[in-house]
Amino acid sequence: MIVEQIRASRSMMAITFNWRLRLTNNTAAAIEGLQLSGDIACAHGQVPTEQQLAGEATTLPHLRQIPAVPAGDSVELKGEMRLPVANITSISQGSAPVLVPLLRLRIGGPSLDQQTRNWVVGLQGEAGGRLRPFPLGDRLQAFGAAGARLLA
Repeated sequence: MIVEQIRASRSMMAITFNWRLRLTNNTAAAIEGLQLSGDIACAHGQVPTEQQLAGEATTLPHLRQIPAVPAGDSVELKGEMRLPVANITSISQGSAPVLVPLLRLRIGGPSLDQQTRNWVVGLQGEAGGRLRPFPLGDRLQAFGAAGARLLA
């Protein structure tokens, strides 16, 4: 699973994340009956990291079914997730509130062991630079292209 692109925008009610994911089958056989689940959570210091990241036992909402990925082939998946403003737990950066989203995805099925991955999402800095948190001002915002970094 590779997150290829994320775009983000904020309305009065939610921050919307549009994502594109590439799933590659590196095996010698087709993988079938895959289920993709996931959500967006907020990173913050009020809860231990282990409780913020999705693990094998974490319940994630179903996003879609993927019928089959032939051996050696890839499939591109696109989707949208909304994080309601009321559910945001912000972090203070100086005097400004910011959001550090966590993209939490799981894929699995009868022909593929369950895999759960977590990415931190942020605004793109300079090439190869750190991701920056999303500012949470009072206005509507189109953040545009964002990046995702896989967490270990």
